Amino acid sequence: MKLHHAKQLIAGAGTVVGVLAVACALVLGSFAVIVTGTGANPRDAFTETTPIPASLAGRVTWTPDAADLARSVEPQTRIELESAWVEAFAALEAGATGRSALDTMFQGRALDTIRAQLATRGATAGPVAHDHRLTVHFYSEDGQIVALSSQTRIEHPIPGGTLRSTDSFDAVLVLADGNWRILQIERTRTLIER
Repeated sequence: MKLHHAKQLIAGAGTVVGVLAVACALVLGSFAVIVTGTGANPRDAFTETTPIPASLAGRVTWTPDAADLARSVEPQTRIELESAWVEAFAALEAGATGRSALDTMFQGRALDTIRAQLATRGATAGPVAHDHRLTVHFYSEDGQIVALSSQTRIEHPIPGGTLRSTDSFDAVLVLADGNWRILQIERTRTLIER
């Protein structure tokens, strides 16, 4: 009888351990599903787009987008692109050399090029850009990439005055961490105003 009773106790204890193991597995599995099914808080994952400062407002005019865009540019995206564009030029005007200012507005090859230009120019004030006429030529279906062109009036400080030009740029911007950043920018033409 003692042997039979010992077997029942062992079987009962095994059953309890088995039930507890299954319950723990279910609880841990549920926790894993909840954690992986819940994304990051957008306020923690993205930086909020800053509005265009009043001193920079009104510098951009949008021309009609290319007719063959895969999707139309949303009004909020247009505001964000405008802000990124004018703030990037404003940073160049001021001779911004701070890492965070440049890293927020430029990325990749454009960032390397801008850093090299600022290193040779130093922290002196640079050309002042006005009247950006932007045209979107490509907008990716996922809303992460934009290719645009710009006709920009620029005032270049020179000894004894100011040289004015209209410069044409082609640029690619990417949406990274909630900010539009200039990935590539190329000046394609400069017309000196007389």
